Amino acid sequence: MKKLLEEFKAFVMRGNVLDMAVGVIIAGAFGKIVTSLVNDILMPVIGMIIGNVDFSSLEIKLGEPVEGAEQAAIRYGMFIQEIVNFLIIALCIFIFIKVVTSLQKKKEEAPAPAPEPAPAPVKAEPLTRSVFFLINSAKVRQSEMVKVQEVVDFLNANPNAKVAITGYADKGTGNKTINTRLSKQRANAVFNELVKKNIPANRIVKDAKGDTVQPFSVNDENRVVICIAE
Repeated sequence: MKKLLEEFKAFVMRGNVLDMAVGVIIAGAFGKIVTSLVNDILMPVIGMIIGNVDFSSLEIKLGEPVEGAEQAAIRYGMFIQEIVNFLIIALCIFIFIKVVTSLQKKKEEAPAPAPEPAPAPVKAEPLTRSVFFLINSAKVRQSEMVKVQEVVDFLNANPNAKVAITGYADKGTGNKTINTRLSKQRANAVFNELVKKNIPANRIVKDAKGDTVQPFSVNDENRVVICIAE
């Protein structure tokens, strides 16, 4: 019994059941309004126009009257009133549906709001790292690999960025020929480390200046490869 009551409660509380109940109540009240409109306003006016005719009294009597019983009759006047009732209700329903359909159509045809423009991509600040070498060496020391990794991380975080690596040699040691070769070897060493870490070669621009350019005022610091990623 308890389960039955719970199921009945769930049935009654459904949205469509409540909507139907409200619709029935409104329809009943609306029907009374239409009936009063037809019987009390429209039909008397129509009856007056066609010669003061009371439609409710229009009928065709059948047979002879019998004492003590109401004479059978075809009450076509009442039938006409019911037809008018039906036509008015049908017209009201038609207008209501027409209005609702029109509103829905306008809502569907309303243009969707324009999408907000995508934010402009934020360009990362260029990254500069100096990888220092020992005298007469083109081997990247373990202590300097941290800087190489920072360049790799920057390039991975910025897929459109490239890196320019430029090798140098200090002017205080060696000669022009040796220093030119050494600066190229140093640039190649950093290049190879980047490639090992899966940086495509087409994202690396390589150059060597020998000892013709000294980027630092301290001689020993010019044994360097400068990496500029942007």
